[in-house]
Amino acid sequence: ALLGMTQAARLGISGTVRDSSSGVPLFARISVDSPLRWDCYTDTGLGFFHKTLAPGTYTLTAHAQGYSPKTVSGVVVPAGGTATADFALAPDTSGSVYVEEMVWLNNGDPNKVMPTTSIFALGAPDGRYFSLGREGDICLSAGRSRTIRNLAGNDITVYANSPAASIPASSHLRVSALLSSDGYWFYAGNDWAGPWTGLGHATGTHAFDLGAAGLDSARYLRIVCDSTASASDPKAGLDLDAVAYRSGAG
Repeated sequence: ALLGMTQAARLGISGTVRDSSSGVPLFARISVDSPLRWDCYTDTGLGFFHKTLAPGTYTLTAHAQGYSPKTVSGVVVPAGGTATADFALAPDTSGSVYVEEMVWLNNGDPNKVMPTTSIFALGAPDGRYFSLGREGDICLSAGRSRTIRNLAGNDITVYANSPAASIPASSHLRVSALLSSDGYWFYAGNDWAGPWTGLGHATGTHAFDLGAAGLDSARYLRIVCDSTASASDPKAGLDLDAVAYRSGAG
């Protein structure tokens, strides 16, 4: 059985992700959008990825922070074989960088099964979300070589609860979420293990400022849901759709 698993691991889809202009390999998240499968990441130095998949036809998207995502459809994995999908990504000129890395996740109640998918919290806002759960705790990375800088005004805006208001002109980071009235604490830091600096507690859409908390920069973001959510709600906690920060922030 072990030998069979080893042989099957080479099957699926392989490819590379590179900068469309320079050809430099990119660290990227590869999402298998249809049929939905778990994500994988490219090698940081080579931009190479391999996703073990059963025979079938797939749609994949390459997501690299600071670049516009690119989707390839109709990739056919033959029985007993491997397909190829290469991506050349162009820099995103919108001014926003979407977080593509989840560092760790803690389920607030280990006795409850989370009914939503954690990878839906990554990438650009698309209406798909991850419910963190009552007292759920998530850490996200701003990027392997990126830093969120403190600029004038609010640097961080968390979207939750009520219909999203317009993004303040001074906001440089956005956490998009679907409707949720559950409270949460927001933290920032420069190490995934802490120490963490609290930027405040909020319910619904709220803006935060790195400078007001005494931070010049941050590489990691942490959201901790409080205990106000219903213990019986299967989708309790913040319904997190995406995190974005302005490319001019670092």
